[in-house]
Amino acid sequence: MTLNASGPISLAGGTAGESVNLELNKSSTSTVSLDDVDVRTLAGVGSGTISLYDFYGKSTYVYGQEEFSTAGTYSWTCPADVTSVAVVCVGAGGGGDAGSDLVGAGGGGGGGALAYRNSITVIPGQQYSIVVGEGGKGQVTVARTTIQASTGGTASSAFSCIAGGGAKGSRGDAQITIGTQNASGGQISGSYTGGSAGGFGGTVDTTTVGFRPPGGGGAGGYSGLGGYGGRGKRPTGSPASSASLSGDAATYDSGAGGGGGAGFTSDTLRQVIGANGGGVGVYGKGVDGVGGAGGNTINVAEDGGNGSSNYGGISAGAGGGGGVGGDNRSAANGADGAVRIIWPGQIRQFPLTGTQNA
Repeated sequence: MTLNASGPISLAGGTAGESVNLELNKSSTSTVSLDDVDVRTLAGVGSGTISLYDFYGKSTYVYGQEEFSTAGTYSWTCPADVTSVAVVCVGAGGGGDAGSDLVGAGGGGGGGALAYRNSITVIPGQQYSIVVGEGGKGQVTVARTTIQASTGGTASSAFSCIAGGGAKGSRGDAQITIGTQNASGGQISGSYTGGSAGGFGGTVDTTTVGFRPPGGGGAGGYSGLGGYGGRGKRPTGSPASSASLSGDAATYDSGAGGGGGAGFTSDTLRQVIGANGGGVGVYGKGVDGVGGAGGNTINVAEDGGNGSSNYGGISAGAGGGGGVGGDNRSAANGADGAVRIIWPGQIRQFPLTGTQNA
């Protein structure tokens, strides 16, 4: 955390930037002496007179961070003097579907999961593999020929911490069994400290002539599921169910992305794409993403709000909205995932201890 450059400094205490104990990764009430070896090392005074003024601006650890936000596989080299890190991974969102020629309507893609892991032991100079998931493709059909099928988002991973990608949007079939199955959000796996699954993609509203295109699911949060994509609002206590056909989308909690709103169709507007879900930030747990409003005769559908948006930065893991139409129709792509590494892992830890952009 680095001790303050001026102001109060004490050996004990629980205030970051003021406590020598905390800077040495000890409890705030640990017994400590100015003559302790680790204390002298922090002060930079090996022998002789030492005072509290010697601690201003000092730190025991090397501080740093690195972000990866473009889909691909990378090699990260651990910096010198870094022995512990923390990581957050966000899986990619699934692409929306636009249905078959028999049923020209498809579901929204699921949101990517978020998983984090703290206190990971690393070796300076050693290389570690980082994978950032690729957002799923939204279906594109031109003149009744599908030139791009919908695909699911892929997982992001680092240090055995895995955040799964959201599933592709569900597809209607010849029996018109649409509106009954949601694309699932990505799941967390491997070695992790915390995190949550992505939100479900919305299903098609069959009560409107021409159908309504559903929204994509929101990315998972630091301690709450991603928002549920419209067709409707999430019934309280039932994150895997969508009963309301209002076209609005669900807001979930704990820094997760909100679900995208359902699109609006009319007799004159028949080729429509539902809104995307909200992504999530990698700077720690923040505000909740708000669900997007459904479309109507005046407004188009709104994308879901981004979780943790009060810390800015990238937004990852949103599911793509589904599409409706006739001979020509399309759906939205899911967003890429992300990975962020921060150090020292002895002090900076997710969801919110020293995780801000610094």
